[in-house]
Amino acid sequence: SLGGAIAADIASNWPQPIPFSGLVWLAGLPYMGDILPKVATEKVLSFLPGLQETNDPALALQTRIDFVNTLSAKPESVPYATRLEWVGSTIYLPPVVAALALGRTQDPAALLAAAGKGWPLLILHGDADLQINGNAVIDNMKPLFKNVETHMIKGAGHIPFYDAENDVANFLRAWVLRISAANPY
Repeated sequence: SLGGAIAADIASNWPQPIPFSGLVWLAGLPYMGDILPKVATEKVLSFLPGLQETNDPALALQTRIDFVNTLSAKPESVPYATRLEWVGSTIYLPPVVAALALGRTQDPAALLAAAGKGWPLLILHGDADLQINGNAVIDNMKPLFKNVETHMIKGAGHIPFYDAENDVANFLRAWVLRISAANPY
């Protein structure tokens, strides 16, 4: 989700026209700023203090475990070893860095300007996501993008590529073929 916010950085800092054919948000957060409380669930917002905790290691670790347990729509189906890997990967984001990443505000003006010019966007979101409300992302962003395609994937959580791998692959393939055949601008 946080990776989706990189689009605002790309739009603001890369030469124009943007040298990317399109943008894909897989359960993505559009940008950091005023959009967060509009699209983030109470559950994920409750994780923010623990992800940034520097004085209570037990809270910091438990928050990361809880975070991982909200990634899949069916966490009980995720193999234990896989969940351990996911929790382990969260440790590589130290609390100080998490605070910087989660606490910054991006100016979405360049992103929204590119959106209005037709920068293609594909939004793929699970309808069982416990972290980001996909319908809220679509409702807030679809009117701003001239060239947008959206799919809510039934039964998928915050990591739709894990919960519905074939659906995600098929939507991506079709979208790439569509935007490759046309001039995105």
